[in-house]
Amino acid sequence: MNIKEVIFFFGNDFKKIKNRIIFTFLSIFIFRIGSFIPIPGININLLSNILEHKNNVFFDIFNIFSGGSLLHVSVLMLGIMPYISASIVMQLLTFTCNYFTQLNKEGEYGKSIINIYTRILTLLLSIIQAVMIVLTFEKFNYFENIIYHTNSLFYCIFVLSLVVGTMLLMWLGEKISEYGIGNGVSLIIFTGILSSIPKNIYFFLKDIKFTKLVFLNFLLLSFLLLVVVFFIVFIEKAKRKILVQYGTKRENNKNYIFNLEKNIYLPIKINISGIIPSIFASTIIILPLFLFLWLNIFFKKKIFFILSNYFYYDHYLYLFLFFILVIFFCFFYTFLVFNPHNITMDFQKSGIYIIGVRPGNKTRLYINNIVFRLTLFNSIYICIVCLIPNLFYELIGFSFYFSGTSLLIVVVVTIEIITQIKSLIMFNKYLLLFKKYNI
Repeated sequence: MNIKEVIFFFGNDFKKIKNRIIFTFLSIFIFRIGSFIPIPGININLLSNILEHKNNVFFDIFNIFSGGSLLHVSVLMLGIMPYISASIVMQLLTFTCNYFTQLNKEGEYGKSIINIYTRILTLLLSIIQAVMIVLTFEKFNYFENIIYHTNSLFYCIFVLSLVVGTMLLMWLGEKISEYGIGNGVSLIIFTGILSSIPKNIYFFLKDIKFTKLVFLNFLLLSFLLLVVVFFIVFIEKAKRKILVQYGTKRENNKNYIFNLEKNIYLPIKINISGIIPSIFASTIIILPLFLFLWLNIFFKKKIFFILSNYFYYDHYLYLFLFFILVIFFCFFYTFLVFNPHNITMDFQKSGIYIIGVRPGNKTRLYINNIVFRLTLFNSIYICIVCLIPNLFYELIGFSFYFSGTSLLIVVVVTIEIITQIKSLIMFNKYLLLFKKYNI
């Protein structure tokens, strides 16, 4: 291959990936522009000051998933959370309801029907959440005087703005997944987290300046962060390899062993579920807090306010529920996307077997046990990473302005983006080679 062919080869390769990267950046740009478009009729400065000075896990997580739109009272204030909630419900239904289970087995057609149901449910949830938010702004004492004119026109504009903003983000997420780089929903959340980093750095430096935080604690914090990031990358890239071998075929009284390499492995990722359990758990854990705060607004009962205190991030009940939810979604999502029975059937069709394990049910049980142990370890790993801010606070008495869930999402999504870019490069290289030699 001469120099011109090499330039042509890499030029075409880069051009296809460049188009995907440009589309991704344009979509993120639209998302960030929308995060600063305010809803008419709201005192933005007053509400922003209230939310910045109110230490509330509900507002923190809500603001992360909306990319800072909550502080700006923008049309994207609901963020992608209704779509995440709808996805949780639909995935639970595919596991428990026969109708959706059969749809899930029908391939692309069934998945397209499930996606339609997910979109409809997203629309309904966004309407409900928009109505609850506007009622909260009107009734909650913290948000007194933030609405200029409370009339039916304002309510319609407010609800319609939030619903349209959520549907736009859902559409953007789907288009990024199809034409861009990475998973669209994860990338939107990833962008929202990155947008909050400058503000967090400011508060971090301010805390160092005006408190007794010593230089040793700062070094300890930096070292622990590096260790955590290294640990996340190590686990995300780690795989459990199962040694397999092709079977033999007898022709003309001779045995032919179909084995292309000396050692062939079935690689199983330790973190099969990815960041889904942490996102789902973070979404669900704030629902009781929001419910009790909302009940306290309308019924003025002290019991609801007391119950809401149990769901703050520093309470033991919150930590316990978060731990349980992460474990549940780790196992649920892992066995939803990784089915040992299907792998066993594929092994039998291809004449592959695990060395030392009988084909059929024994193979299925063997793979199932390995996946179970990996998922148990993975759930503990995700819990530890997501609860790191609490551990930091207990160790050095310093409030860390970056949640463990956010840290996990940033690192995992970055790894996924790099992996997908590498895969696209290799795919385009092989495609050009096939075209060159007319294969």
